Amino acid sequence: MVPGIPNPAHILLAQAESPNGLLLAGHLLREKFCLSLRSDGTGLLQELPTLSVPHICIIDLNLPNHTGMPLLQLAKTLPGWAQTPVILLSEGPQESHEILAFRMGASDFVTKPIKFDPFLARIRRRLSAC
Repeated sequence: MVPGIPNPAHILLAQAESPNGLLLAGHLLREKFCLSLRSDGTGLLQELPTLSVPHICIIDLNLPNHTGMPLLQLAKTLPGWAQTPVILLSEGPQESHEILAFRMGASDFVTKPIKFDPFLARIRRRLSAC
């Protein structure tokens, strides 16, 4: 539980369906977060304006049918979403993607494989800053 954030905090997790993606979702559910899961970039791009604003958004840059950058860009322009922390996930250390992500408003940038305990600490830190 994070002070000041309703329990459970709502997380939008957008990443490809994979064993690692399911593992991350399972870890977040075990921590009692409320998850909205999306696995298709194009569908989420169309759906994003109609979704309720989560407490935090986690977007994989390598979503099927779309990269995460347009999703970040759109989210930061939507009413109510501008202050929502967005954490981007990437397959590897691509400095140019990381720099661009921060310029576009990302709150954090995490490379895979994800070490869950430090990742959870990042999530809680972002939630406590809300």
